[in-house]
Amino acid sequence: MERPGIAALDPATGRALDWNPTRSRGEGVRAFIDCPQGLVVGSDTDELAREYHARIGLFPYPPGPAVQRLSPAAEEQGNVS
Repeated sequence: MERPGIAALDPATGRALDWNPTRSRGEGVRAFIDCPQGLVVGSDTDELAREYHARIGLFPYPPGPAVQRLSPAAEEQGNVS
């Protein structure tokens, strides 16, 4: 399945996850910011999830178990474990 402009990968397998919001294609996403409400995406285009979002949008986390986050020390070092 195509995932234009944005995708999510399983860190254990490297395979694409079902999440497929799409993003109009441009040069690329400029920022990903993890916040309690979800994932904030800043890009060089105006369309995220088939809606107008003026270069910034929020993808809310799905209901269910909390998303596992990295410890602040791991984030600073760039470690993913």
